[in-house]
Amino acid sequence: MRITDTSSTSYVEQMGTWYDNRTRHEVVSPKVFEQLELALGAFGLRGLDRFFCFMLVRELQKFVRTLHRTCTLDKGLKKMLVDIEKEVQPLESVRVGALKLYQQASQKLAKLWPFYLDAVMKVGQLQMIRRQIAFQLRNSSRFDSKFLVNALQCFNDAVIMDIEAHYKDPAKPYPGEENPLLFELSSYLETAGICDPLSKIYVTTIRNELFSLLTFLF
Repeated sequence: MRITDTSSTSYVEQMGTWYDNRTRHEVVSPKVFEQLELALGAFGLRGLDRFFCFMLVRELQKFVRTLHRTCTLDKGLKKMLVDIEKEVQPLESVRVGALKLYQQASQKLAKLWPFYLDAVMKVGQLQMIRRQIAFQLRNSSRFDSKFLVNALQCFNDAVIMDIEAHYKDPAKPYPGEENPLLFELSSYLETAGICDPLSKIYVTTIRNELFSLLTFLF
């Protein structure tokens, strides 16, 4: 986490590598995750991934609590956001003087942006690390246990098709809450790296109607 600190490094998606902002030298590359697997083993690397997952949950819960408290308890801020939302209507067209409105709104919310930026950067950093871990686990699994990986992928595709069929026709079977199938399958898939951290649901929240506006202004 310290080596890939977002204040001193930049992540290049195409290379899967972090570079130092000042020297432009490589800091962390996919080879680092290969060495981690050699040192910890596949299950140790998976455990490290789980640790980062819990860190993500903590960061998101803190973000959601603070945002809810800010938008709900701060009546002045809430009123300002509601007024801004009315000003940008209708959403189907660009309002005259939109740039000036955006600049004014952004300035009024300046005290909120450091918290917002910190949360986005921390969550993004953890997600990129988790993606690299999943990539390493997936490559290792395909090399060491290709039959297991193929079986898991086929099983996963079959379960997804059954779930989609259930939503189209509720009369068709669906794994109930008492059935451990989805939980057990998910555990196998993540251990084999057959997952996408960016598509995971980490926390559940109460709907905040002003969140989309805040994100747009950010």
